[in-house]
Amino acid sequence: MASTAAPPLATSSTGMPDPPQQSLVSIAPSTSTSLTASSFTLFPLLPTEIRLHIWRFALPDTGRVVELRRSREDWEVTASPSPPAVFSVNQESRDEVIRYSILNDAMLTLNGENQVYFNYELDTLSFNTSKQGNYEPGSDLWGLGGELYLFVESLRAHERQKVQHLAVIHDIPEVSTNRRRLEIGLAKFKSLKLFSVRSLAKGANGQVLPSGLWRQICWGMREEIWRALDSSFDGESLSGKPILRFEGLRQGVVTHFDNP
Repeated sequence: MASTAAPPLATSSTGMPDPPQQSLVSIAPSTSTSLTASSFTLFPLLPTEIRLHIWRFALPDTGRVVELRRSREDWEVTASPSPPAVFSVNQESRDEVIRYSILNDAMLTLNGENQVYFNYELDTLSFNTSKQGNYEPGSDLWGLGGELYLFVESLRAHERQKVQHLAVIHDIPEVSTNRRRLEIGLAKFKSLKLFSVRSLAKGANGQVLPSGLWRQICWGMREEIWRALDSSFDGESLSGKPILRFEGLRQGVVTHFDNP
């Protein structure tokens, strides 16, 4: 097949060929700075349903410990780590996160706000009994059971019923747990899967307890708490009751044992 000849160059009135016309699309290397992957300016133009799904997908898949400490009449909140970044990107992301993961109660305060980010499926709600100096031993509100009862009453019913992981920091080496109050308190957590007792493993004099003595005290408490769990959850099978875990904090190492 014969090749097609290129069209002749147009000539000007001077007889010299005209320069070729410049293409609309330049093929020369660009000297402009390329966009980084950190910006996506089209995100606000995405359909609302997709944006909301992305906000939810950005939530962490590991749990946090949200600790509540009583101060006067309120429970002060400390959380570790801080709420995820998606919580404070903009109003839309915040509103979407709040829809799925929030504690909202007048008795809970964090930096002057009553809303606390909490993922009911992953996070652990923890309260501290180390400053319960207002009640004498043997009184109705003394001990772990009394503190749990007071703590439960500070939460709204529809929120505490969604809590799945509950922990208490209990540094008083008492075998008695005020089981009646403990049963009432535990029965309020309808979705509870894990109940942890975190002991500072210290005696009345502030000295760290030997491992054997700490386990002996915890074993006695375990029997009381296990009976309370059994009563609170209406004698359900072992798989239906929450797991009971004891944790001892000694020199930065957590040792624990679960119920059988």
